[in-house]
Amino acid sequence: MSFQFSLQSVLKTRQSERDELRQAVAILERDHAKVVEQGESLLALRDEVLRELRCMNDCEAWKSEHVASRHRYCEQLGREILQVNAAISLAKKRWNNGLKELIAVDQSVKALERLADRQRAAYRQSTLKQERLDFDDSLRLQRRIA
Repeated sequence: MSFQFSLQSVLKTRQSERDELRQAVAILERDHAKVVEQGESLLALRDEVLRELRCMNDCEAWKSEHVASRHRYCEQLGREILQVNAAISLAKKRWNNGLKELIAVDQSVKALERLADRQRAAYRQSTLKQERLDFDDSLRLQRRIA
């Protein structure tokens, strides 16, 4: 029975590790979604500035300083978008690594659960067999006495 106890201990430890890893992966997924959302908002803002610049080019009534400042702002947004894209790829890589680790831990937990199930079934089978032998022994003893 000590093997059963240690197997259950290992199983519970692995299950708690898996649960902690699930929480960590959920946090990584949330962080990835935040960075993607930030990138989408920057892209939308840059598109808006580009439309404004196209409109300014068509009208020619705008001051050159204003047009130049919008160009600089658009370039700044472009640099920020590059930084966010790098952050997105890093967040996605972390998330994927976390998922791979979670899958590996989950598979080990499932293997331990299957082993524990087989062990419980074998223990039940041996207990039933022992009970049958004990019952047969008691019947034989009663027959000898009678």
